[in-house]
Amino acid sequence: MMIRDCAGQYHLFRDGTDHGLILKADKDRWSLTRERHAHIASAEGERWELVAESTPVCAGGWDALRREYVARHLPSGRVIARCDTQYGLLARAARRHLRVTTSNPPNQ
Repeated sequence: MMIRDCAGQYHLFRDGTDHGLILKADKDRWSLTRERHAHIASAEGERWELVAESTPVCAGGWDALRREYVARHLPSGRVIARCDTQYGLLARAARRHLRVTTSNPPNQ
């Protein structure tokens, strides 16, 4: 699911995960930065907030040499997804970084 916040920034989320990705796009290139939920306690009370990592986890866009859309892991540059459309590539890269983890509840 993609959500645009009040500041105009795009966030990607997936059911079954407790974190998301920030999408930053510039023309035909984009990057994804992981954001995690953090519990914040202050004088005003407690709240949950999304906190972004400092660097993107992947970048994607058109690769003229390959003649296809490609997403690369950062900082290694290794290809992690390829597709014939930008939207399909973005979906594949987001699924890779928003893996659904299922865990059994602890025995009581």
